[in-house]
Amino acid sequence: MSLSAISFGGLLYAVAKDIINFLKYTEEEKLVDLKWLEASGFGEAARKSGFDLRWVVPKKIESKKLIGYQILYEIDETARARRRIVAANELILMGKPRE
Repeated sequence: MSLSAISFGGLLYAVAKDIINFLKYTEEEKLVDLKWLEASGFGEAARKSGFDLRWVVPKKIESKKLIGYQILYEIDETARARRRIVAANELILMGKPRE
C-alpha cells in the first residue's frame, strides 16, 4: 500500500467521523409536571401519531420495553438534542405504537 493510499484512508476516516459526530444528537432530560403533556400538545401529537402513552417508574422501563413500549423523546433539531420527558416525580414518558 502506498503512502498516498494510507493518507487517503485516514482522510476518509476523519471525514466520516466528523459527519457521524455532526449527525449525533445529545440526550437530555426535560423535567415537566404531569399537566405539561396535554398543555404542550405533545400528548395529543403522540396519540395522533399512533402511540398509547404511559408514565412509568424507572425500575419498570425494561419490563415495559418487553411488551412494546419505548421511551418517547422531544426532538430539538436546532440544538441537536433529544429530550427524554421526565415528570417531577421521576416518572418517564413511554409510548407503545398501536397495532
